[in-house]
Amino acid sequence: MTGDPMDDRRCMATSKQSGERCKRLASPGAAVCAMHGSRAPQVRAKAAERIVEAEAGALLARNGHDAVTDPVSALSELAGEVVALKDILGGKVVELREWTYSDKPGREDVRAVLGAYERALDRCHRVLEGMTRLDLEDRLARISERQGEVIANVLLAAVLRAELPDSWHAPLRAALAAELRLVSDKGL
Repeated sequence: MTGDPMDDRRCMATSKQSGERCKRLASPGAAVCAMHGSRAPQVRAKAAERIVEAEAGALLARNGHDAVTDPVSALSELAGEVVALKDILGGKVVELREWTYSDKPGREDVRAVLGAYERALDRCHRVLEGMTRLDLEDRLARISERQGEVIANVLLAAVLRAELPDSWHAPLRAALAAELRLVSDKGL
């Protein structure tokens, strides 16, 4: 990069006649100009993806983002979005069956819908399989048990530090254990 911002927007192809880099501007989102292939369907599709990703990146930079402090909830939310997207695209596939010849859907439209649905199915499978492998429910249960044990130990230590009569220790421990079980059973 020469430092000239226009160089970043220039076509990356090399001229066959001069052997030098093309002087035309590349098409938006593409690395080449129209003369060097930016009108090809696959180049246009990839350019459209780059533009959307660049817009999303700019929006993220402008708005910032929060750190993930609860990865289990974030993963569950992601799984919900992935499943919802799969369902929406599944509806689009059903709509394909309803198209008539008078609608004249292009092959590219059909391919785009089917391709997006296929990718959504694959993504949904990967996310849900990954969550299953993590065994989140069991891990959360173990974390809750450990937290309960820590709370119980803190409460018992506080009781001992309060120097209550020895006759109070056993009933107080039983009462604390019962209350912790109630809280645990309610899922709080």
